[in-house]
Order: sequence, then C-alpha cells, then structure tokens
Amino acid sequence: KIVNMVFGFTDKQETTSFSDVKPEDWFHDNVLIAQQAGYIVGYPDGTFKPNGLITREEFCKILDAINNFIELPLSTPPADEVSPWAVEYVNRVLANRIMFLDENNNFRAVEKATRAEVCETLAKFIIEDAEEKFPSTGGSSGRSSDKDELTQKELYEIMDRVIFELSTDVINNLETEEQKEIINDIINNMIAYKENNNHDYRKAAEQAYEKYKKLSENERETLKYEVQIRNATKDLLILQEFFFPDVEI
Repeated sequence: KIVNMVFGFTDKQETTSFSDVKPEDWFHDNVLIAQQAGYIVGYPDGTFKPNGLITREEFCKILDAINNFIELPLSTPPADEVSPWAVEYVNRVLANRIMFLDENNNFRAVEKATRAEVCETLAKFIIEDAEEKFPSTGGSSGRSSDKDELTQKELYEIMDRVIFELSTDVINNLETEEQKEIINDIINNMIAYKENNNHDYRKAAEQAYEKYKKLSENERETLKYEVQIRNATKDLLILQEFFFPDVEI
C-alpha cells in the first residue's frame, strides 16, 4: 500500500492470478494496483504471500522495477551473500545511493526489511518533488500560501482527510497512551488552525515534538510508520509543520 501511495499509482488490473489473494481481502485492490504498475510479479508457485515480510533484496527489486535505475559503477560490492537473482537489483540500488552497506560492507540482503528502512528509503523519492509542487501552509510561521496551487478550501480538505485517519486507524493501532496523546495533540492543533488561522500552530507542533522525543526509539518509529502508512505522503508533506518540525516525513 505505501509504495502505491508514495509513487501515486492508482490504475488497477482487472483480476489477479495469485492463489492467495481473494476479492474480499483488504489488500486486494492494492495488489491489483501493484501488478498494473509492474513492480509485483509474485512467486514461482503462483502466490503473493501477503502475510510475509519482504527481504531487503526483494525490496531492491521493487525499487528498481519502479525507477529503472541507470547503470552506475559500484565501487564496493556487498561483502556478504546476495541471492544470485537479486545481485543486479542490489547493485543498482547501491550504485545509485538509494540504500547503503553497513560499516562492515554488509548489505544483509536476505534479512527482512524493517518498517523504518522501507519508510526512510521511500521518502527519498518524494520529498524533493512534493516540496517543489506544494506550497507552505502559511499561518503564524510568516510563510505565504500560493492560492493558485493550494486554496484554503483545498487545505482544509487535506486536513479533514488526515484528521480522520489519525483519529481512527492511527490511534487504534498505537499501543501506548503517550503515543495516542501526541496524535491527539496533532489533531487538536489542526482543528484549532481551521477555527482560527492566527493560531500558533508551530508552537503547538513543537510541544508535540518534545513529547515525541521522549518516546522510545521503537515507539517513535511505530508512530511515524502508522502516520505514514495511513495517509497520502503528499498530504503529510503539505501539513508537515503541524506534525514534527524537525522530523523528515
């Protein structure tokens, strides 16, 4: 789902041949979109394995299929094992500096890709482009909005979408009261801005960020992941100042 959202894929295949993907599955439409986009082909046995985690080398193949990376010289190949079928994809991702080797020149190709790794890597493809296309929200920061590109009505519609997702799926999938308190602070900050454009939303965002920094690393990553996976990335980039001023979406 997050790959489709990041790259803006919406066209769907009519059907899927994967034996383990049924029309009633929640991920069914996203699989059809992924197949239409051409970055998912499944496994040789005709399955998709929707409940399985992808490996880092499988993630490289997805990235390469979407981006058609150019061939660049790779100065340092991985010191550890990469599956033969994945070598070309891993090498292109490394050569294009999308992912990196660790301090021992290992890539850990067959290890499962973590949520944090996936989000951090995908963010590289959309932040620069989205920041060029979408203006700041304006408000108390002193920045002005480009009304030709983003009207107040459009901004409020984006806020409503994000508020809905935060108050339902995001809140319901967080485990600690501290995480939920931060999300509620963000929701209340956006609501206050909608009611009064002079509301000091940056100060409120900074206060939420101070709470965020007190979470454990795992709690922070889980919170970020839930926010990212359930909202359109472009919406989050437009509203980034309402979230964490110093945290890369």
